Amino acid sequence: MYFVFTWLAGYSLLYAYLGNIGLILLVIAVDEYIIKILQSEDAVSRLIKENDKEIDYSSIQGLMNNAISFKTELYLFYVFILIFSQIIEFSPTLVSTNLSKFILANSYSILLLIAFDRIVQNFSNDRKRMNKMSANFNKSLSQSKD
Repeated sequence: MYFVFTWLAGYSLLYAYLGNIGLILLVIAVDEYIIKILQSEDAVSRLIKENDKEIDYSSIQGLMNNAISFKTELYLFYVFILIFSQIIEFSPTLVSTNLSKFILANSYSILLLIAFDRIVQNFSNDRKRMNKMSANFNKSLSQSKD
């Protein structure tokens, strides 16, 4: 991320900042996609069809028990960025100019991450609620026709 940021910052700090926003959105989307895949019945059925079920099951179980999501890693990364931005604010000569620009430009990215994450969660919750309401509505309509 740092190298991409410094490369984009060579053209414009705005490009670097927009690249960071794009990265946040990409990570949230990939994280949601991976969670949906792991929760799907299709993943379980593919695991059952495999020849060496024990190895696949243990590897997936190990992944689920030991790994943390990309989103959690990104949150942790931005917490460190926020802390380091305050340190750089007090002592600007502590790090190089490029690293200082990177940290200071990303210091508020955790707020964007939280905002985008909440928006995705709200859309997902709204979609589930609307599907449930639609199913109840269709059930009521079919019962009233009978």
